[in-house]
Amino acid sequence: MRTCDGGEIETAPLAQPALSQAAALVVPSVSGDQLVDYVVPRPGRQIEQQQPVSA
Repeated sequence: MRTCDGGEIETAPLAQPALSQAAALVVPSVSGDQLVDYVVPRPGRQIEQQQPVSA
């Protein structure tokens, strides 16, 4: 298992040309803490919704 820091998690989505900003947070839920990445599209671009990816 590899560990990574929040900076890596926020930077990886920015490799996508449609994205301008990203933020990663640990969010508590009834099933335990979950890592959530919020993204913002570049002006005039849309984000294609995909199935979640697990590591």
